[in-house]
Order: sequence, then C-alpha cells, then structure tokens
Amino acid sequence: MIQLAALLWVGVAATPTFPLVPATQFPGASGEVALRRAWSPFDIALTRDGVLVYDLTVTVAGLPRAEVGQTFVAWLATPNLDRVRRLGPVQQETPLTGRVDWNQFLVVVTLESGEPGDRWAGATVLMGRSPSSLIRPLWGHSIFRPTPF
Repeated sequence: MIQLAALLWVGVAATPTFPLVPATQFPGASGEVALRRAWSPFDIALTRDGVLVYDLTVTVAGLPRAEVGQTFVAWLATPNLDRVRRLGPVQQETPLTGRVDWNQFLVVVTLESGEPGDRWAGATVLMGRSPSSLIRPLWGHSIFRPTPF
C-alpha cells in the first residue's frame, strides 16, 4: 500500500516538500526538504527491491551561531532509527542535496561537536518526516480495539 501511495504521489506536478520542525531549544530555526524523482532512463528510478529513489534538497535558516569545532549536520534515518545515513554539513540558506531510497524516512539536523561519526551524537535542531511516513495502518487505531462494556 505504501508503494502504491508513493507511486500516486510521484505523479504530482509540483515539487513535494515537507517542513523541518525545530526542537524547543532552537525556536528560531526552520527548514524544508524538497523531493524530486531521481533521474532514470525508464522515467521512474527504483531499487532492485522496487523502492522509489528520490533526490532531495535540504534548506535551513535561522540556525544559531555554531561555536568553534561545532557543525550542523543533516542525517537520513528510518522511522524506527535502525538505519541512519549522514547527508553532510548544512549552512544557512545553502541547499544540501542527497538521495534516498527508503519508503519512509526522517531528515534530522543536529549540532555536532568534532567530526561526525556514523550516527548523530549532538543535539537535535530540526526534524521532519517524509510524506510517506505519515501513512499508518488503521488496525492500531482505538476504534478497532475491543472495549469492555
């Protein structure tokens, strides 16, 4: 169902975007992620497993001044955080591009001290969820749980 919804979403003419929401410690920060279908000679780029591939552009604004040795870094993660990829350092109003091949994902911007590793260790500054991560199965909804009378 997720892949069907994603295929329908791909046909949208406008470039889909989603916001990056600031953590409470960074109220002036903001950001946006723009998604585009990755180029393919077959019109739709897919992985071997049939997952859509997107090019994304992360743009941030209102970040506080980083201290010496600190860097703002953008990351991709699956919703349950079992897989994480570093996109790279981000700067004010300077777009950062990357590629994602997960159906559902998060974009997280953190403030890292020192050289970033394979996973973030610094404070979360901004976070956003891909539109496909908003799709949830209904069987977890309260209307489907038995209620004692």
